[in-house]
Amino acid sequence: MVSEMLKRAVRRLVQLDRRVRNYFLLDASPDDLIRMGSGDGGWWLPARLLKSRAIAVCAGAGEDISFDISLVGRGVTVYTVDPTPRAVAHVSAVLNSLQQASGGLVKDLNYHDYATPVFDEERFIFTPVGLWSRRERLKFFAPRNPSHVSYSLVNLQHTEDHFLAECVPLREFMESKAIERVDVLKLDIEGAEYVVLEQMISDRIFPDCLLVEFDEGHSIDRFDRKRFMDTIKTLKKHGYKLVKTERWNFTFVMNQ
Repeated sequence: MVSEMLKRAVRRLVQLDRRVRNYFLLDASPDDLIRMGSGDGGWWLPARLLKSRAIAVCAGAGEDISFDISLVGRGVTVYTVDPTPRAVAHVSAVLNSLQQASGGLVKDLNYHDYATPVFDEERFIFTPVGLWSRRERLKFFAPRNPSHVSYSLVNLQHTEDHFLAECVPLREFMESKAIERVDVLKLDIEGAEYVVLEQMISDRIFPDCLLVEFDEGHSIDRFDRKRFMDTIKTLKKHGYKLVKTERWNFTFVMNQ
C-alpha cells in the first residue's frame, strides 16, 4: 500500500514538473496551429506549412498513420519510414483500403479512421528503414507489452527480443529520394530521436517544422532530464521555437 502511494506521488510530481517545465520552455505560438491525425497519432503544426509541393518525412508509423495520410490529403508529399513488421503490414492495409475507397472515409483499421477527400498515392512513399546517425544494420528491441507495436533502437524498455533492420541518416535518406529540402520532420522513434536530431544538426539540415516525441519522458526511471533540456536548448540555439506541447509530443518551428 505504501509503495503504491509513493509511486502515485512520484507520478504526480513528474507530471507537475513536466507541466511547469513545458510552460517555461514554450515560446509564442503561431495563430495558425492546427491538429491533424487521430487522438493518439495526431500532431500540431502551422497550417501555413501545408502548401503545395511541401515535403514531410515521418519517422515512426506504428499502427497509426492518420497524420501522414492527413498531410497527403492537404497536398503534402509524405515520405514515411518504419521497418517494424507490424507497421509495414498496417501501412499496406491502409493503402489497399484507401485505393479501394477512392477517397472518403476508411474505417476499422486498428481503431483509427483515415479520412482524405482524394488520396493521391503518388504523394505517399513508404520505406521500411529506420533513421539513425549512419548507415548500419541494427537491432530493434521489442516493447515489454506484446500488444504494443513500437520497437526501440536504444532498447528503451530493456528487453531481449528484437529484429534487425537497415538504418540510415536523414541526409542519406534525402539523397536517395532526391529530396532537396524537408518542410516537416516527424520523429516518433522510441528514444532514437536524440541521435537523429544531433546528426541532423551536424549535417546542417533544418526543416521548417520539427515534430518530436521524447519517448523516455513516459518512463519515470529512464528520463534523462539533462539530455532533454540540452536538446531543447540546442534546437533553440539553431533557430527553432517551441510552439506547442501535447504530452511528450513537441512542435518546433524555425524562426523566420
